[in-house]
Amino acid sequence: MMTAVTWIDTPEGDPAAGLIAALLPEVRPMPPLAATAPEDTVWFPSHHAFAARAAEFAATPCALHVAVRRGRSLAADAQVLRALADRLAPRVTFHALSPAAATALQALGIDAAPLGTAPTAPPPSDRAVIEPDRDRLLHIRHGVETPLPLTALNWARLARGAVLTAPGDLEPDWHDLAALASRLPSPGDPGRHLLFITPNGVGLGHLTRQLAVLHAMTEPVRATFWSFSRAALIAQAAGHDVLLRHTAEHLGADPSAWQMRETEALATYLRRFRPAAIVTDGSQVEPFLRDAMAQPGCHHARLIWIRRGMWRADADARGLSDVRFCDRVLIPGDLAARADPGATARANPFPPGLSKTRTSAPVVLSPATSPLSRRDARRALGLGFGTGTTCLVSLGGEAFSRTAGVEDRLRQLARKARVTLVWARSPLAAPSDHADDTRQIALYPISPYLAAFDGVISACGYNSFHELMTMTNRPVLFVPTINERLDDQGARARHAASEGWALCFDPEQGHDESAVLRSFLGSLRRAEPVAGRPPGNPTGAAEMAATIQDCIRGNI
Repeated sequence: MMTAVTWIDTPEGDPAAGLIAALLPEVRPMPPLAATAPEDTVWFPSHHAFAARAAEFAATPCALHVAVRRGRSLAADAQVLRALADRLAPRVTFHALSPAAATALQALGIDAAPLGTAPTAPPPSDRAVIEPDRDRLLHIRHGVETPLPLTALNWARLARGAVLTAPGDLEPDWHDLAALASRLPSPGDPGRHLLFITPNGVGLGHLTRQLAVLHAMTEPVRATFWSFSRAALIAQAAGHDVLLRHTAEHLGADPSAWQMRETEALATYLRRFRPAAIVTDGSQVEPFLRDAMAQPGCHHARLIWIRRGMWRADADARGLSDVRFCDRVLIPGDLAARADPGATARANPFPPGLSKTRTSAPVVLSPATSPLSRRDARRALGLGFGTGTTCLVSLGGEAFSRTAGVEDRLRQLARKARVTLVWARSPLAAPSDHADDTRQIALYPISPYLAAFDGVISACGYNSFHELMTMTNRPVLFVPTINERLDDQGARARHAASEGWALCFDPEQGHDESAVLRSFLGSLRRAEPVAGRPPGNPTGAAEMAATIQDCIRGNI
């Protein structure tokens, strides 16, 4: 049995489509060629759109709903509309965008009930002024003005947090759109479905923060990962839904065509599943995400951006302007924040728009099990107590990219110091072809097993840094990845060294690799714990989880 579908025509750049779609239980955008069934319903956001496509529906007995718009030519249009209504009766129903529009249409002989209902809740405190001559909306909160592109947002989503107003000199149609925005129904219970957007990469950083926040939720939620990273298979193994996507680069596709297809795919998902919030972690809000949320029927979700600091001083800061499209911007605290050299160390120069920003304590993924004792951790890893002094090496993909042969040098010095190296690799990576005496482990997360090691040599990404600084008191040598586009691992590692928390080997600073490695390996043999590190149990994930839960309840 065929299921009836409600379609909506979507003329490019018409915000009325988004507002009208918010009045309907479920809606799909009308394709270029009508493909309706008799039991379907079609909505047109303007009578001009209806007139342009009326011939397509002459032989199709589906119900037609038309929003008649006030404008300079309405009196002349009324005669055409009455003729179309007579030809397609009784399938056509006319609607007005506001009570004032309904009165004006009645005077022209067109019976059109106003859309929406009288508001029952107090109006939002923010305002959004329509400025079509400048192709923008002007969002105003506490006197702070943010220009927003006129069609970059779904107006139904905007109306949830701001009162739309039209200056007196604008045509009546704009006033009617503002009136319809104030007459939308309450969104009701948003549910507990969260969609996590995980950007591209073979690393685990973005996913780890998202999982940390998800695991800290105090209320049950359904999580789906829209992921461009193979790392999301870890989320799938944890029982979460994963939609594995591919970038234009991976597919060898034209970027513009890929952008359109990805926007369409995400918009379809948002209309069908209506997640309460979209949580994205990365250096920007991806354009396909913004474009999808602007489509009719895609207004339900809150948009939450997890955006870490410590951007390199030479990083392009224009991505920070994406805050204007978000409901919340959550910044995970960084223990090295005082050393942040980039734009993220300063107040955001771009206006906030819809968003509120909150900085939390550091975010660390709390393991599902308690950290193991040294004996149990070694037994679990197959090390045994006869192994002697051990050092975990977790360098990431490019940590030694400018220091040819350093891994061989590390092995040579470790043998002399009688230190066994245990190389960590990503659970998603194939085993590497190291020497026969090299041990490898592939665990995620590795933090419950840290007690097995007398020290750690690690890259200095956000997650590795905070796990090691808060979850172990053993010596750590940071080797920052120096090809990172945004994250300034070098600044983070040097800060840790200056505080006495760790040693740092940074090729960009001209460090002598042999001297640093000897000093570090020697400290492992002395088995001396490191004092003075920041206290453990960082609470950032729980703080972010609470903020997200408040946001989807409407407490923003």
